[in-house]
Amino acid sequence: MQLKLAYTFKCATLESFQKAKEIALKKTNPDEIFIDTEISRPNGIENKVVRYRRVSDYFDKIELIENDLSFDLIFLHKATAPSSYWKDMMVQTLMAISKIEGVSNTNIQRVQITQ
Repeated sequence: MQLKLAYTFKCATLESFQKAKEIALKKTNPDEIFIDTEISRPNGIENKVVRYRRVSDYFDKIELIENDLSFDLIFLHKATAPSSYWKDMMVQTLMAISKIEGVSNTNIQRVQITQ
C-alpha cells in the first residue's frame, strides 16, 4: 500500500511565499540528506547512533504545485521504504515551512493508493 499526502500552505506576503517555497524545494530534493541521531543510555553508558537518510529512499515523488501566494506539497510515500522514518522526515519538512512568519498550513489530505 502506498500513501499520498497533500499539504496546502498559504502565505501572507510574496516574501513569505518565496522563503517557504525555497525551504520546501531544498528539503524535498531527492538527494537531500536528513541526519537522524539516536541517543540511548543503557546501564548509564551513552550510546549514540547516527544515520544518514536520503529523501529518495522514502518517497517516490514529492511535488510542489504553486497557486498565487499558496502552494500544495504532495508526498507520495514509497511503499518499499526501509523504515517508518519517512513520517519524521515529512514532519520536519512541514515544521520548517510552518515556522516562517506569514505562512499557515490550511489543508491536509490523505489518500491510500493500493497497487
